[in-house]
Amino acid sequence: MYRTRTCGDLRLADEGLVITLAGWVQKTRKMGGMTFVDIRDRYGITQLVFNQEVDAALCEKANKLGREYVIQVTGTVRERSSKNPNIPTGEIEIIVSELNVLNAAVTPPFTIEDDTDGGDDLRMKYRYLDLRRNAVRKNLELRHRMAFEVRNYLDKQGFLEVETPVLVNSTPEGARDFVVPSRMNPGQFYALPQSPQTLKQLLMVSGFDRYFQIVKCFRDEDLRADRQPEFTQIDCEMSFVEQEDVLNIFEGMAKHLFKVIRGIDIKEAFPRISWHDAMKYYGSDKPDLRFDMKFVELMDIMKGHGFSVFDNAAYVGGICAEGAASYTRKQLDALAERPQIVVGNKCDLATKEQIESFRSYVEGKGLTFVPISAATMQGVRELPGLVYNRLKDIPPVPVFTPEYKKPEPKANDRAYTIQRMEAHVWSIDAPWLEYILAGSNVDDYESLQYFQRQLDESGILTELVEKGVQENDTILIGEYQFDYIF
Repeated sequence: MYRTRTCGDLRLADEGLVITLAGWVQKTRKMGGMTFVDIRDRYGITQLVFNQEVDAALCEKANKLGREYVIQVTGTVRERSSKNPNIPTGEIEIIVSELNVLNAAVTPPFTIEDDTDGGDDLRMKYRYLDLRRNAVRKNLELRHRMAFEVRNYLDKQGFLEVETPVLVNSTPEGARDFVVPSRMNPGQFYALPQSPQTLKQLLMVSGFDRYFQIVKCFRDEDLRADRQPEFTQIDCEMSFVEQEDVLNIFEGMAKHLFKVIRGIDIKEAFPRISWHDAMKYYGSDKPDLRFDMKFVELMDIMKGHGFSVFDNAAYVGGICAEGAASYTRKQLDALAERPQIVVGNKCDLATKEQIESFRSYVEGKGLTFVPISAATMQGVRELPGLVYNRLKDIPPVPVFTPEYKKPEPKANDRAYTIQRMEAHVWSIDAPWLEYILAGSNVDDYESLQYFQRQLDESGILTELVEKGVQENDTILIGEYQFDYIF
């Protein structure tokens, strides 16, 4: 054995033991006559100590170690004088008596750490180095635990795991198949399964009433952020069951996984929503229920009033923005004038010239343009940071006060006369109303609402209706002119 212990299991109780470790060099630090080396394996990190005064040759050998060297050391476990509470082995260190370099390494192109300095393209080029990072290793360990617990749970529910063939006939529907040429039968091809659908149905017909498989599926489709040419799914089939039985089985599996792997015991039942309600309230068959601003259908309210925009629309809906009902027109305009980011998706399908042409158009309007690709993830990870910095730097939405003086006319000073000038032109003689108009900002929502209340409370609107006013008729009040809207 190249090691007697791993780099993650030594504790203070092991002080005085002579052990052998093997692993990769995480980093080295030379401090005076001492050299410290962090050795790493899958299980953790342990600090090694080399003393120039004790063994100069050994210390000099340690000074030549580089990152990702594969080494084997033998030494004695000792309590650290300056403990590191951030790692499980932070209370001990190894006084090295023997060092063996198993394999030297060139300096890696990025740091093997959680917060690495390598981009996606660089890490995927050197995937074998990326897999050494804790963040990736933990994902693989989680995947292993979940697969193990899925098998454990489904076994207890009476499911039988069956491996179905990978080389099959092409299926008549669904996504495009990946095909594999046959050497024994020239001109003929196998297909890789999109899912084991037909095969598991054969099992049901044969009497295997509960089947499962953690299976690879292959689909020759265009790439998306959530779509890969090959993926793994938990595939199940059940006989002699109803919808409620299926839902209960897999709700139980989800609860089991949370409890065993994450230590979260979910007692209450999962909320359920129908497809119809999901589309109605969220506009998606896979809604994010954390988004609590549901769609509200307004078809019955908005249609049938002579407004062609709504009357001709296939759907009229809205989202209730809580607390925004009091916003004035100026506040809404201020929102529209705040910095905006235009995100152009599918830039991987566009030419460089097309992207730059659109960039020039957007930036010519004073906006920020960010080209992204959800399929290749280009620009996607940088976008949240850009949005955060932009939000952080802009001022809050200003609250405006109405820019008009509320008139207080006398009770006997609200006389008016209405005269029909032409077929669709009306004149209102009301000096007090002209006074209100002169002190109002008709572009301000609150001012406009106040003016309309005066028309209604004075009886002018009622009399106009009685005299036969029609929608879009012209109303004249002194030097002011506007269209009548019902």
